[in-house]
Amino acid sequence: MISNTESFLSDATLKKKIFLFYGENKELVEQLNQKIIDQSKNHIKKILYNDDIVKNPDHLNNLINTNNLFGEKFLIIIKNLSESTFVHIKKNFKNIDRCLVILNCDILKKIQK
Repeated sequence: MISNTESFLSDATLKKKIFLFYGENKELVEQLNQKIIDQSKNHIKKILYNDDIVKNPDHLNNLINTNNLFGEKFLIIIKNLSESTFVHIKKNFKNIDRCLVILNCDILKKIQK
């Protein structure tokens, strides 16, 4: 359990491009989301839900890969992400120079080997 979000979300951590937060502690997940949002004021925030991606998978691809006129950067938050949708969209994460992506999931299943 992370008790101090300040130490977890250091400047070095925020240089990452993709964050995955999951588990039963929804309050901690929201705290971590908010910390990244607060430190990404120069990004345009887009919130997507799993159902949005299932209905229109090209929307996420367009957000990540399309250049805009002003060179704006996006903070994309995907909530309620399912494992099957993640498997489907992970190919979009190869070229995310202009984006930060936060993935919020419920409890993830352990993979049996």
